[in-house]
Amino acid sequence: MSVDLIWLLLLALAVFACILSGVPVLLAIAGAPTLIAIAAAVLGHFDLVFFQAVPQRVYGVMTNPLLIAVPLSC
Repeated sequence: MSVDLIWLLLLALAVFACILSGVPVLLAIAGAPTLIAIAAAVLGHFDLVFFQAVPQRVYGVMTNPLLIAVPLSC
């Protein structure tokens, strides 16, 4: 079993445990992977440079013209 697969399983278990424990889904989906990534970075299995792409992803989603209809559909 590779190290990547172990971290992936740990991530899935962490998100599932957060949801079952009553944590709001937003925090479970955003918080558990962040904590797992920090733990993996401390152990030397993940590079925190990947977090620099988050603002670009958020901007890309926000400027997507197809998503303009989402608030208009309610």
